[in-house]
Amino acid sequence: MLPYHTLMMLHRAERRYEVGEVRDEEHGKQRRLRSIVNKLTPRNFETLLDQVKQVNIDNADTLSGVIGQIFDTASMEPLFVEVYASFCSRLAVELPCFGDGNEKITFKRLLLSKCQKEFEKGDREEANKTEEEEEGDNKQTDEEREEKRRRRMLGNIRLIGELYKKRMLTERIMHECIKKLLLRFDQKSPNPDEENIEALCTLMSTVGEMIDHPKAEEHMDVYFDKMFQLSNNMTLCSRVRFMLKDAIDLRRNQWHQRSKVEGPKMIKELHRDAAQERWAQSSRIRRGGASRWKVKGLKKIEDVHRDAAQEHWVQSSRLRRGGQPMDFRSNGSTGLQEMHKVERKYEVGKIRDREEAKQRRLKSILNKLTPHNFETLFDQVKQVNIDNVDTLFSVIGQIFDTVLMEPTFVEVYANFCSRLAVELPGFGDGNEKITFKKLLLNKCQEEFERGDREEEEAANRTEEESEIKETYEEREEKRRRRMLGTIRLIGELYKKRMLTERIMHECIKKLLGFNQKNPNEKNIEALCNLMSIIGEMIDHPKAEEYMDVYFDMMFKLSNNMTLSSRVRFMLKDVIDLRRNKWQQRKVEGPKNIEEVH
Repeated sequence: MLPYHTLMMLHRAERRYEVGEVRDEEHGKQRRLRSIVNKLTPRNFETLLDQVKQVNIDNADTLSGVIGQIFDTASMEPLFVEVYASFCSRLAVELPCFGDGNEKITFKRLLLSKCQKEFEKGDREEANKTEEEEEGDNKQTDEEREEKRRRRMLGNIRLIGELYKKRMLTERIMHECIKKLLLRFDQKSPNPDEENIEALCTLMSTVGEMIDHPKAEEHMDVYFDKMFQLSNNMTLCSRVRFMLKDAIDLRRNQWHQRSKVEGPKMIKELHRDAAQERWAQSSRIRRGGASRWKVKGLKKIEDVHRDAAQEHWVQSSRLRRGGQPMDFRSNGSTGLQEMHKVERKYEVGKIRDREEAKQRRLKSILNKLTPHNFETLFDQVKQVNIDNVDTLFSVIGQIFDTVLMEPTFVEVYANFCSRLAVELPGFGDGNEKITFKKLLLNKCQEEFERGDREEEEAANRTEEESEIKETYEEREEKRRRRMLGTIRLIGELYKKRMLTERIMHECIKKLLGFNQKNPNEKNIEALCNLMSIIGEMIDHPKAEEYMDVYFDMMFKLSNNMTLSSRVRFMLKDVIDLRRNKWQQRKVEGPKNIEEVH
């Protein structure tokens, strides 16, 4: 214990220390901005954006400080990278710029410099360690430092990719980043840098879909050739090799991710997901699919006594009625002889009537249709006794249901319809004759107009019903696939002269619509599919005026930034297709066995 006179000699500061003391105005601003940036989520996005604008950002140092704090936070929070990129996009518009000599310093310019600095930071960190970092070697292991540096590098790469998607960075910069990451790999070097390859895969999965267009195809092919070589380099760990193969498969799959990448969620989204999970569990239980065995937990004492009392009451009731107490031990065949025996045994797949037998037979035939067995199955359909309108209509319905889920076989089914229209009989209904072709035309119209009805029904459906029964994404994907299948079949039927050119023009006008500000992406995708199938046939001198109007509207849509890049590129592909005299790249369809061999 220190003597009293020593305590009396301690120095007393003129100004006492205060926790969280602000040294100057600039320091206070930076602390305020850090506090705002650290709290950013999708839920409070607009509120925090207003708070940043209220901070007096009156010089380039404060502006640079905002960017630095965004990078520091985003690199450690990969789930929120997209949110921070959106924040930067808004700040670039809202925050002021400052003059420095002849050059103007803007948020976007400082952001670009920061991206370049962070991208090149990895190599410098090892070479330029400060004395403080060397002193910290005892506190922090090499593995911890490497993991921290790796996380920061990947976080920065993701942020750079998301900033490009917000048009804050240019496509040229993305190609420079990819080349830099690939050039760090020397084919003569037996040990390529795994961190750079991981960063490359991360960047490709983020920006690949946007930069993989016809003009950049040559560059992309070179990148993926090198990535393919790396994926077979056995000096790399299996995790990194599989990342490379995943990126290669992603491009081969037209950049469609296998599973949706989860990001940060708002409270209402969490409640929605929980409701869906509860509904899914209850559905499995109702169907008997939750579990084969019911797992019981430990019972409370009072539950045991209650169950025993209930069992005693059941047994005594049976005795009072003159019955026997229930005994689950083996007692021979007593009781089994008293069971009622039915006169006619149950048969699996039993057919109730003649019409149902025909329907099942036709369904079995249509499900097996391929180019190889076309003629055989066509003869089998003719052998089925189609003697009424209901059977005729069901043939068409089954063709539509099958072909909508099998887009590769659309042309085969269109040929089948063309042959059936000649072979199948018509039936009289009053003054009009009902034929296969007439019913087919009605079915095409019904399926084409079905999309609008489903959207109206979805809008009228209550939020609770839509959350519990089926997710919005699943319904949309199902509707989209059915609509595209219908459009392809309509196009192929026109090529077989089963539908008229006037009907094709009506379909195109309906899909183009007149709302150019908020176009429907599903309709535009369907339009591109239809044009690629029938464009060459309807683009003749008599229809040139109509086609020019359609393609003028499609050109405007291809520059509409409210549409996704995938749909915009589809429009540009169709425009290029017409410019190229409708000469398509070869489209693979179903093949016969001899063609495969």
